[in-house]
Amino acid sequence: LVQNDLNQLEQYGKRRDLLIYGISYTKDENVTDIVLKLGNTFGLTLRENDFNAIHRLQPTKNSVDKTKQLIIVSFLRFTDRNAFYSSRKRCRDHDEFKNGFINEHLTYCNNQIFVHARKHLDKKRIFTRNGNVFLYVDKGKYKQLYSTLEIDNALNNLTVTVT
Repeated sequence: LVQNDLNQLEQYGKRRDLLIYGISYTKDENVTDIVLKLGNTFGLTLRENDFNAIHRLQPTKNSVDKTKQLIIVSFLRFTDRNAFYSSRKRCRDHDEFKNGFINEHLTYCNNQIFVHARKHLDKKRIFTRNGNVFLYVDKGKYKQLYSTLEIDNALNNLTVTVT
């Protein structure tokens, strides 16, 4: 219970952050300009002062392509973050960003749940909302997933309760 509370608190701290993958690194780039241009392609009017921070993260040891370091974007306002996130599928419509995709910034625990659920359940029915992981069950019905153990138990029992 305490660990779940700590996870929720950590996720709350990441609620205004998004991760942008698939945009190639170029020497002397300005990542703020990249994010502003991406927002502009989404039809959003954003300025530099709408962000708390924007920077690239170092590639992991397991990264296949070291030139595609992800960009973390921390918005000042949750509404701006949601507008940006809601527009993410428009990346595919623009050649410059067609290989890019945008995800919520999840805690380690929530990311493990998300990855496990996508691996063992129908990945098209798994989604995140405000850092929480959900399984789409039926029209207008979904279930929040709290642990990998819960997913394993659901697979073993082949039952999923709807809340």
